[in-house]
Amino acid sequence: MANTLFDENYGGPHGNCHVALGAAYGDAFAGKPPDLTPALKRRLGFNDSALHWDLVNTADKRVSARLRTGGTLTLYENGCFAC
Repeated sequence: MANTLFDENYGGPHGNCHVALGAAYGDAFAGKPPDLTPALKRRLGFNDSALHWDLVNTADKRVSARLRTGGTLTLYENGCFAC
């Protein structure tokens, strides 16, 4: 749709892969906004960056993890997360 706010939530026939790199949005904090101090952001794992890039892909994909044992584990395939 060429609008990231819509594209990052659009599933399509193959699902979607949405990765955001950069600064975390403070709006994701479930508490009161004035309570979200820089120290609390660090403690909660909010990252800090001058940039925030959203990467979205809705093409058919297979996502797998390489395990310490040398094997692989499928995490996502054919538009669905593996159970």
